[in-house]
Amino acid sequence: MIRIALFTNDHLKDRIKDIYKNDKDIKVEEFDFKKIADIYFIEIANAKDIEQFLYLKQNQHFSLIILIGQDNSYLMKKGYQLEPIDYIRKEYLETDLKDVIKKLSLLISKYFQTYSYESKNNKAKIRIHSIYYVESFQHYIHIHTKTGEYVERKNISQFIEEMGDHGFIQIHKSYIIHLDKIKTIGLNEVEMMSGDKLIVGKKYKEQLLLQYQNRKEGY
Repeated sequence: MIRIALFTNDHLKDRIKDIYKNDKDIKVEEFDFKKIADIYFIEIANAKDIEQFLYLKQNQHFSLIILIGQDNSYLMKKGYQLEPIDYIRKEYLETDLKDVIKKLSLLISKYFQTYSYESKNNKAKIRIHSIYYVESFQHYIHIHTKTGEYVERKNISQFIEEMGDHGFIQIHKSYIIHLDKIKTIGLNEVEMMSGDKLIVGKKYKEQLLLQYQNRKEGY
Protein backbone atom coordinates (compact mmCIF):
# COMPACT_ATOMS: atom_id res chain seq x y z
CA MET A 1 0.00 0.00 0.00
CA ILE A 2 1.33 3.43 -1.01
CA ARG A 3 0.40 6.17 1.45
CA ILE A 4 -0.13 9.77 0.36
CA ALA A 5 -0.30 12.44 3.08
CA LEU A 6 -1.93 15.81 2.43
CA PHE A 7 -1.04 19.08 4.15
CA THR A 8 -3.05 21.33 1.84
CA ASN A 9 -6.20 23.40 1.61
CA ASP A 10 -9.51 21.55 1.44
CA HIS A 11 -10.01 22.17 -2.28
CA LEU A 12 -6.71 20.54 -3.21
CA LYS A 13 -7.32 17.68 -0.77
CA ASP A 14 -10.58 16.91 -2.51
CA ARG A 15 -8.94 17.08 -5.94
CA ILE A 16 -6.16 14.64 -5.01
CA LYS A 17 -8.52 12.26 -3.21
CA ASP A 18 -10.74 12.23 -6.27
CA ILE A 19 -7.80 11.42 -8.56
CA TYR A 20 -6.84 8.33 -6.57
CA LYS A 21 -10.25 7.24 -5.29
CA ASN A 22 -10.36 4.12 -7.51
CA ASP A 23 -6.75 3.06 -6.98
CA LYS A 24 -6.73 0.20 -4.46
CA ASP A 25 -2.95 0.36 -4.05
CA ILE A 26 -2.95 3.99 -2.91
CA LYS A 27 -4.31 5.38 0.35
CA VAL A 28 -4.79 9.16 0.61
CA GLU A 29 -5.05 10.62 4.12
CA GLU A 30 -4.59 13.74 6.18
CA PHE A 31 -1.04 14.68 7.14
CA ASP A 32 -0.03 13.46 10.60
CA PHE A 33 3.35 14.37 12.11
CA LYS A 34 3.37 11.02 13.96
CA LYS A 35 2.89 8.90 10.83
CA ILE A 36 5.18 8.11 7.91
CA ALA A 37 3.93 8.38 4.34
CA ASP A 38 5.43 7.56 0.96
CA ILE A 39 4.29 10.72 -0.83
CA TYR A 40 3.65 14.15 0.69
CA PHE A 41 1.72 17.06 -0.76
CA ILE A 42 2.72 20.05 1.38
CA GLU A 43 1.32 23.56 0.99
CA ILE A 44 3.62 26.36 2.12
CA ALA A 45 3.02 30.08 2.56
CA ASN A 46 6.46 31.23 3.73
CA ALA A 47 9.96 30.01 4.62
CA LYS A 48 8.96 29.19 8.20
CA ASP A 49 6.44 26.67 6.91
CA ILE A 50 9.29 24.75 5.28
CA GLU A 51 11.29 24.44 8.50
CA GLN A 52 8.66 22.37 10.28
CA PHE A 53 8.95 19.67 7.60
CA LEU A 54 12.74 19.36 7.46
CA TYR A 55 12.55 16.31 9.73
CA LEU A 56 11.08 14.36 6.79
CA LYS A 57 14.49 14.30 5.08
CA GLN A 58 16.08 12.80 8.20
CA ASN A 59 13.86 9.72 8.17
CA GLN A 60 15.24 6.41 6.96
CA HIS A 61 11.98 5.89 5.08
CA PHE A 62 12.19 6.88 1.41
CA SER A 63 9.52 9.39 0.42
CA LEU A 64 8.61 11.83 -2.35
CA ILE A 65 7.63 15.41 -1.61
CA ILE A 66 5.56 17.82 -3.68
CA LEU A 67 5.31 21.44 -2.56
CA ILE A 68 2.41 23.80 -3.25
CA GLY A 69 2.76 27.56 -3.02
CA GLN A 70 2.73 30.93 -4.73
CA ASP A 71 4.66 31.47 -7.96
CA ASN A 72 7.52 33.00 -5.99
CA SER A 73 11.18 32.33 -6.84
CA TYR A 74 12.34 32.96 -3.25
CA LEU A 75 9.83 30.49 -1.81
CA MET A 76 10.68 27.90 -4.47
CA LYS A 77 14.39 28.25 -3.71
CA LYS A 78 13.84 27.83 0.04
CA GLY A 79 11.77 24.76 -0.72
CA TYR A 80 14.84 23.04 -2.21
CA GLN A 81 15.80 22.15 1.38
CA LEU A 82 13.10 19.49 1.27
CA GLU A 83 14.36 18.15 -2.06
CA PRO A 84 10.88 18.11 -3.62
CA ILE A 85 10.28 16.31 -6.89
CA ASP A 86 8.12 19.23 -8.03
CA TYR A 87 6.47 22.50 -7.07
CA ILE A 88 2.81 23.23 -7.81
CA ARG A 89 2.11 26.92 -8.35
CA LYS A 90 -1.25 28.01 -7.02
CA GLU A 91 -1.68 30.41 -9.92
CA TYR A 92 -1.43 27.45 -12.33
CA LEU A 93 -2.95 24.82 -10.08
CA GLU A 94 -4.75 22.63 -12.61
CA THR A 95 -1.94 22.62 -15.18
CA ASP A 96 0.80 21.96 -12.62
CA LEU A 97 -1.24 19.32 -10.78
CA LYS A 98 -1.85 17.44 -14.03
CA ASP A 99 1.89 17.41 -14.76
CA VAL A 100 2.74 16.27 -11.23
CA ILE A 101 0.27 13.37 -11.35
CA LYS A 102 1.87 12.18 -14.60
CA LYS A 103 5.32 12.40 -13.03
CA LEU A 104 4.14 10.57 -9.92
CA SER A 105 2.79 7.72 -12.02
CA LEU A 106 6.28 7.09 -13.39
CA LEU A 107 8.01 7.54 -10.04
CA ILE A 108 5.58 5.20 -8.25
CA SER A 109 6.41 2.54 -10.80
CA LYS A 110 10.13 3.12 -10.24
CA TYR A 111 10.35 3.51 -6.47
CA PHE A 112 7.44 1.67 -4.89
CA GLN A 113 7.38 -1.73 -6.54
CA THR A 114 7.90 -4.62 -4.13
CA TYR A 115 9.68 -7.95 -3.88
CA SER A 116 7.74 -10.80 -2.28
CA TYR A 117 9.96 -12.20 0.46
CA GLU A 118 9.11 -15.51 2.03
CA SER A 119 10.84 -17.56 4.71
CA LYS A 120 9.71 -20.51 6.82
CA ASN A 121 8.05 -18.31 9.42
CA ASN A 122 7.53 -15.00 7.69
CA LYS A 123 6.23 -13.28 4.58
CA ALA A 124 6.79 -9.66 3.64
CA LYS A 125 6.72 -7.14 0.82
CA ILE A 126 10.11 -5.46 0.47
CA ARG A 127 10.35 -2.22 -1.44
CA ILE A 128 12.74 -2.97 -4.30
CA HIS A 129 14.22 0.51 -4.12
CA SER A 130 15.18 -0.06 -0.47
CA ILE A 131 17.48 -2.98 -1.36
CA TYR A 132 21.21 -2.16 -1.33
CA TYR A 133 22.55 -5.56 -2.32
CA VAL A 134 21.97 -9.30 -2.12
CA GLU A 135 24.58 -11.71 -0.81
CA SER A 136 24.59 -15.44 -1.57
CA PHE A 137 25.73 -17.96 1.03
CA GLN A 138 25.30 -21.68 0.50
CA HIS A 139 21.61 -22.24 -0.31
CA TYR A 140 20.43 -18.87 1.01
CA ILE A 141 20.44 -15.24 -0.02
CA HIS A 142 20.82 -12.34 2.41
CA ILE A 143 18.88 -9.27 1.26
CA HIS A 144 20.42 -6.11 2.71
CA THR A 145 17.96 -3.20 2.86
CA LYS A 146 17.49 0.18 4.50
CA THR A 147 15.29 -1.44 7.14
CA GLY A 148 17.37 -4.52 7.87
CA GLU A 149 18.47 -7.89 6.56
CA TYR A 150 16.20 -10.64 5.22
CA VAL A 151 17.35 -14.23 4.77
CA GLU A 152 15.62 -16.41 2.21
CA ARG A 153 16.23 -19.94 0.90
CA LYS A 154 16.94 -19.17 -2.75
CA ASN A 155 19.93 -19.02 -5.05
CA ILE A 156 21.29 -15.83 -6.54
CA SER A 157 20.30 -16.77 -10.10
CA GLN A 158 16.65 -17.10 -9.09
CA PHE A 159 16.72 -13.65 -7.54
CA ILE A 160 18.19 -12.09 -10.69
CA GLU A 161 15.55 -13.75 -12.83
CA GLU A 162 12.72 -12.51 -10.60
CA MET A 163 14.02 -8.95 -10.47
CA GLY A 164 14.18 -8.49 -14.22
CA ASP A 165 14.82 -4.87 -15.19
CA HIS A 166 14.94 -3.23 -11.75
CA GLY A 167 18.50 -1.93 -11.76
CA PHE A 168 20.30 -4.94 -10.27
CA ILE A 169 23.59 -6.31 -11.56
CA GLN A 170 25.84 -9.15 -10.50
CA ILE A 171 29.37 -8.03 -9.54
CA HIS A 172 30.70 -11.26 -8.03
CA LYS A 173 29.60 -14.88 -7.81
CA SER A 174 28.22 -14.02 -4.36
CA TYR A 175 26.93 -10.46 -4.82
CA ILE A 176 24.16 -8.64 -6.67
CA ILE A 177 23.88 -4.89 -6.16
CA HIS A 178 21.37 -2.17 -6.98
CA LEU A 179 22.98 0.33 -9.36
CA ASP A 180 21.16 3.26 -7.71
CA LYS A 181 22.69 2.37 -4.34
CA ILE A 182 26.35 2.64 -5.40
CA LYS A 183 28.34 5.33 -3.60
CA THR A 184 31.71 4.81 -5.32
CA ILE A 185 33.39 2.29 -7.62
CA GLY A 186 37.02 1.49 -6.85
CA LEU A 187 39.63 -0.63 -8.56
CA ASN A 188 38.42 -3.97 -7.19
CA GLU A 189 35.43 -3.05 -5.05
CA VAL A 190 32.28 -0.97 -4.79
CA GLU A 191 31.15 1.01 -1.78
CA MET A 192 27.40 1.00 -1.28
CA MET A 193 25.36 3.82 0.24
CA SER A 194 24.91 1.52 3.24
CA GLY A 195 28.65 1.86 3.87
CA ASP A 196 29.41 -1.75 2.96
CA LYS A 197 32.31 -2.44 0.61
CA LEU A 198 31.95 -5.39 -1.76
CA ILE A 199 34.50 -7.17 -3.95
CA VAL A 200 34.01 -6.91 -7.72
CA GLY A 201 35.01 -10.00 -9.72
CA LYS A 202 37.27 -9.36 -12.71
CA LYS A 203 34.83 -10.76 -15.26
CA TYR A 204 32.03 -8.48 -13.96
CA LYS A 205 33.94 -5.16 -13.83
CA GLU A 206 33.50 -4.04 -17.43
CA GLN A 207 29.74 -4.66 -17.45
CA LEU A 208 29.37 -2.95 -14.09
CA LEU A 209 31.04 0.25 -15.34
CA LEU A 210 28.98 0.23 -18.53
CA GLN A 211 25.61 -0.29 -16.84
CA TYR A 212 26.41 2.16 -14.06
CA GLN A 213 27.23 4.88 -16.58
CA ASN A 214 24.10 4.12 -18.62
CA ARG A 215 22.00 4.27 -15.46
CA LYS A 216 23.40 7.68 -14.56
CA GLU A 217 22.68 8.97 -18.05
CA GLY A 218 19.13 7.63 -17.97
CA TYR A 219 19.45 4.86 -20.55
